[in-house]
Amino acid sequence: MFKNSKPIIGMIHCPALPSSPQFENNLKHIHQFVMNDAKVLVEGGVDALMLENYGDLPFFPDSVPSATVAHLTVLARALKKRFALPLGINVLRNDGISALAIAHSSGAQFVRVNILTGARLTDQGIISGKAHEILRFRKKIGAQSIKIFADIAVKYSSPLTDRTLKNEVEETLHRSGADGLIVSGEATGKPVDLERLRAVKEIAQTTQVWIGSGTTLQNISELKLYADGFIVGSAFKPSLEAQIERNRVEAMVRELNGGKS
Repeated sequence: MFKNSKPIIGMIHCPALPSSPQFENNLKHIHQFVMNDAKVLVEGGVDALMLENYGDLPFFPDSVPSATVAHLTVLARALKKRFALPLGINVLRNDGISALAIAHSSGAQFVRVNILTGARLTDQGIISGKAHEILRFRKKIGAQSIKIFADIAVKYSSPLTDRTLKNEVEETLHRSGADGLIVSGEATGKPVDLERLRAVKEIAQTTQVWIGSGTTLQNISELKLYADGFIVGSAFKPSLEAQIERNRVEAMVRELNGGKS
């Protein structure tokens, strides 16, 4: 799916959509914001894009409204029509079924599911994984080619009980059917724990392990020794609400490639 051995997925933080409290009643602005960020990411040299409803705070713990699905689908189709890179979908907080539906109808190649299995305490309350529903839905709609990347101990959450990292990784992969794993820090932009990253990769073996937060220009050279790829958003911006800056993207890509553009 990815042309480089250590790909960078560029995050597109979609502004608040209709039915969200912070929606500003300007669909044209949303479209332009998403397309501009995508254009900068592509021109800056990333390997793939990922679209998520970042502006829809506070998030639903499970299913999102139909308006969210409809507008994300329109945006995803526009991205696929304009840009040739692989596209991923993340429907926050944890709507893997909607993410798959959007991906399938738009031609996207992968989805991110924050909590695929088990249960976590979050700011949306207790969220339980729905791997049993998500994988059956993927099969039902004939979307087996769409990959599911699942977080391990996702950011902004806490475990309900002690679980070994080995059990969590193995359950996510072998009992819940994830195609790839994501390791993040405690919050957006926060760095991963390096020992935890190493441990997840050792347990996952040949399965791809992505870093989901905290990759920076200063640490990517070290992190690439242990991770198979990077999901990067906040490091490409001066602030979370701002648009992505091309010079930041180019610098990250250049650093990952050992100083080569």
